[in-house]
Amino acid sequence: MAHHFEASTVDDLMHVAVDALLSEGVHINPTKGGCTEISAATFELTNPRARVSRSASRGRLFSALGELCWYLSGSNRTEHIAYYVKYYRKFDEDGVIFGAYGPRLVSFDGVNQIEAVIQALRRTPASRRTVIQLFDHQDVTERHADIPCTCTLQYLLRDGRLSAITYMRSNDVFLGLCINARCRNGRRLFANPLSRTQQFGQSGLNVDIDRDGLESNCGH
Repeated sequence: MAHHFEASTVDDLMHVAVDALLSEGVHINPTKGGCTEISAATFELTNPRARVSRSASRGRLFSALGELCWYLSGSNRTEHIAYYVKYYRKFDEDGVIFGAYGPRLVSFDGVNQIEAVIQALRRTPASRRTVIQLFDHQDVTERHADIPCTCTLQYLLRDGRLSAITYMRSNDVFLGLCINARCRNGRRLFANPLSRTQQFGQSGLNVDIDRDGLESNCGH
């Protein structure tokens, strides 16, 4: 069953998603362990500037900024991100994070995808080819500790404003939603400060902490 969540702030998005998970979620056991999931979920953040959580535990702006800078630098070194997000140490493979977005953004088969999208929009403002690919075929065929949750990022320039559509194969609503909103938003605002909306589509929206902990941490 498809779910659509729309709100003006990232905290409101998280709360409506948590409500749906608690009432309709199904327990599954994917690669990284058990979680509660709803499938085919879409989010729309109607005020992209309200992407910073005001909650006590979700509003860690420095970690999101550190992760965004790590992406844009093109690095996949664990040491470059672990200071800001210690969680990445769990996925270290000989000093690097295999699923790191940075190399895929700025040097995917030798292509800087961010620059390519910007140039494409300059050539053809109404283009629908302005898509950044992060998930690759080798992410399925090879076994690694971490692979990208984000599959594609599409940027649409309409009426002088830039909208972003992000497709994710999986998104942890408690651990990842707030950081994902800030980082995806950051990349778009660098390109166009008059951004209009941000949309996420997930094949699986999930949370991997227990129900009581989820209710406690999210104020239910």
